[in-house]
Amino acid sequence: MSKQLYSHEGVYTRTCGTCGPTANVNVLAVVNEYMKQEGRVITWSVHEVKWGYYKQSGFQFSDGTTDIDLAYLQDMRIFNETEELRLTVQYGEIVYRYINDETGEPVTYVDSSSRMIGEVDAGRTQLNRVEGFTSLVDTGRKLSQIIPVFTIKQYCYLTTRNYIGYLDNHQASYTDYRYVKIADKEV
Repeated sequence: MSKQLYSHEGVYTRTCGTCGPTANVNVLAVVNEYMKQEGRVITWSVHEVKWGYYKQSGFQFSDGTTDIDLAYLQDMRIFNETEELRLTVQYGEIVYRYINDETGEPVTYVDSSSRMIGEVDAGRTQLNRVEGFTSLVDTGRKLSQIIPVFTIKQYCYLTTRNYIGYLDNHQASYTDYRYVKIADKEV
């Protein structure tokens, strides 16, 4: 059974551009330039997907690393409840898209909450004890992820904000989306 979604009115600013060739970009400097608040980060690399925190102008991942390996990076998002910076590698360059929900043009949006893959594995979380992180495990598919939230509840949910715009033929459509938050309850 589907959950009813409700539209909301708000404002937002969307900025896009190119940071430059991948080898010349200081990702942390770009993030510090755009992000006004701390948040969570997810990176998609050729060989892994990794969650972490962006705080005190730096990254903190569950494996103890603080760097982004640009040699393998494909996409990343840094997000919180008011903004998101997305960096994507395209044709050897890093392009960005920044959204801020505190100022800008009027917009209609829908927030959607989706259950994340896996269930909280308290034993694994205790074994790989990293403060502020929780292990989610899907034993049937042999998948696991360590996410930047601490909880003992069974499931976690990712909230996305879907912006509604109008196409040239005046048909309403989702024109963009961003990550908003991770919670241990459906919102």
